[in-house]
Amino acid sequence: MSFEAPPPEVYHDCYVSPAVNFRLQDYTFEAKNCFLSHLRPNGGKIVHNEKQSEMMDISGCTTIEETSFYAGPLYPHFGHFLAESIHRLYALSVFPELKGATAYFHGVVRYGIMPWMYEICDLLDIERSAIRLIDKPYHFRKLYAPKQARSLASANFIPNYTKYFPAPVNWTRNGIIYMSRTKFDHNGGVILGERIIEKALQASGVRVIYPEDIGVRKTVAALRTTKAVIFSEGSSIHNVEAAGFQDCKVFMIGRRPMCRTRFEDVLASYFPQQEIYEDLKLLFSLDFVSGKISGKGCVVIDVHDCLSKISAFCGITIPAPSDEELAACLREDVLRFMASKNVVVGQPTAEEEEKRRSEIMNNPIIMKIMEGQRLEF
Repeated sequence: MSFEAPPPEVYHDCYVSPAVNFRLQDYTFEAKNCFLSHLRPNGGKIVHNEKQSEMMDISGCTTIEETSFYAGPLYPHFGHFLAESIHRLYALSVFPELKGATAYFHGVVRYGIMPWMYEICDLLDIERSAIRLIDKPYHFRKLYAPKQARSLASANFIPNYTKYFPAPVNWTRNGIIYMSRTKFDHNGGVILGERIIEKALQASGVRVIYPEDIGVRKTVAALRTTKAVIFSEGSSIHNVEAAGFQDCKVFMIGRRPMCRTRFEDVLASYFPQQEIYEDLKLLFSLDFVSGKISGKGCVVIDVHDCLSKISAFCGITIPAPSDEELAACLREDVLRFMASKNVVVGQPTAEEEEKRRSEIMNNPIIMKIMEGQRLEF
């Protein structure tokens, strides 16, 4: 296996300001004598995410003499941090001139560097002192800009990158794990019947993991010691970007229409064999910003068919839930979702919200669920 990263750009006597209007979609900053970029997907294309201006007042800048490189945006969101903020840090171990260097990020200055970000750096064998935020205007005597190795939902920009960084760990692999989202059902992003899927998998010997309960360190350890992993689509998938390439198979249960677009390249970059279940029968939400199809919405899938696909992919026997048990779970999931205030996105009028709720409850599939009928697809 070879890993050949292109040499970083080098800028001398350059000036960089903190980011303003920092958000996922883009961010703005001022710079002089350098061009610092970040790529991310937008409308199916990989595009520049930053807005850089040369109109910078360089008086009063703090001068940095130490060896430094630009590491891109520091996203204060767990999934986006792993998917987008760590993929220049390989430079610390690849380029001799950057060993012991400091990585400078743009980010939300008032948030700073969060404790869980340091924990991820520990897993990547990155010294905590090696990451800093551009929190005031800086004058860099010399600033390196290594190539971005990956972007959100992308394939590798540098061949073999994910097989090199993070450094491979050869641990004994046993069993199968399921990364569950059931503890997020009060916040939206619900697969109706996931608790039944979870129960059936447990009965077949699959270990169920709640990443938010055990933390990133134990989640990464679980990924490095399993022979197969099943994901419920969500940010927990990005834990693999801290774990590195995994010599095991992966199955993902989708919950959004573009689940393959969002995660196929990610899974293919970190696993030798993958399958995505994307047969979504109905999607609905109380999102009045993104529309009826939302990351905080609900999806109806054929639970029996999904379990059958998992069984075949993982080579295990999964007990089928009874019709009565599944019907009760689906009905409870609908009621739980509709009762939660956290799933309402935006500021709809009372009339708008009531209309949307009525549309959902009068959908033929939802009506069958509420009546306890078996769903036939």
